[in-house]
Amino acid sequence: MNIDKVIQFTYYFAILIISVTLNTFACYVVVFKEKNKDFSQMFIFSISVSSLIQAVFEYIPQLSQSFSKSFVKNKAVCHASGFLLCWFVVNNISHMTVISLIRAVAIKFPIFYFNYLKCNTFRIVLLCYCYLFGFIWMVLPLIGWSKYELDLDEKRCSLDWKLTKSDSLSYIVSVLIFCYFVPGAFISFALQLGSRATVKRKSFEHHRRQSQSSLLDSNLFKICLVSGIIFFFLWTPYAVFGSLALLKVKLPKVLVTIAAKVGELSTLSNVVVNCCINKSFKNHMCKIPLFHWCLTFRPIRSKVNFVTELRNCKEQKIT
Repeated sequence: MNIDKVIQFTYYFAILIISVTLNTFACYVVVFKEKNKDFSQMFIFSISVSSLIQAVFEYIPQLSQSFSKSFVKNKAVCHASGFLLCWFVVNNISHMTVISLIRAVAIKFPIFYFNYLKCNTFRIVLLCYCYLFGFIWMVLPLIGWSKYELDLDEKRCSLDWKLTKSDSLSYIVSVLIFCYFVPGAFISFALQLGSRATVKRKSFEHHRRQSQSSLLDSNLFKICLVSGIIFFFLWTPYAVFGSLALLKVKLPKVLVTIAAKVGELSTLSNVVVNCCINKSFKNHMCKIPLFHWCLTFRPIRSKVNFVTELRNCKEQKIT
């Protein structure tokens, strides 16, 4: 392998290991360490599982490119990897959209939320919907509406951005509308609604509203919302370049490659947000010797923050 292939292999291998490790850790924390399995934690677990599978089918074909370019060009491999990758990307988007809408309902109609939306049956129905929504949209190219094709830079399989099939334009436009722009609008709406509710709670210190808000799992809802925003931010350059390709705009392959690499980092967005913001995740990470070692040897840091974080980690290890 030449130096470019070595760098490419090292990059994708490192991202694969980090993504698999962190998402597995997130699943472990939710299943074995969290005592209260609430609504949002179930979605965090499901998103972590989805991101884990997405990482496997996203990075392994890329790793194989370092040894053989013909691997991804195989029709069966292309169709399978393109389908699975796109399915779990849309699946993650569906999860974040649903959790955002549920948060909006919890803010506007708390009684309805407590009475109906927190039951296990409804949780299972919503999770099934998320997986089924992505599956239905992404199976359509396999049964005749459009097809999976090599990407614009010919380094992975994706949607038919080159419009090699006559009905690919209608399919891709439909996917962009219903699987990207509409979910993005819902998440933006939930963000605005949450911001307004926060302002109202600060302005009107009413005991009843305070007691209700404490039960709305607001912190975990916010974490899911932040994850969704970052997820969309990472995939936006790729969606923009794909849309330009539909308009017959010629793009340098290197820009498409960079945009795709940025989007591929979305497998880390949910778990990194949880590890940085979610206090429960941070507490469990402090108990891991490797993380504790990395914390003590971080080279650039504020001395006050270093002492504070180190003391917190020691307290967590004692408890």
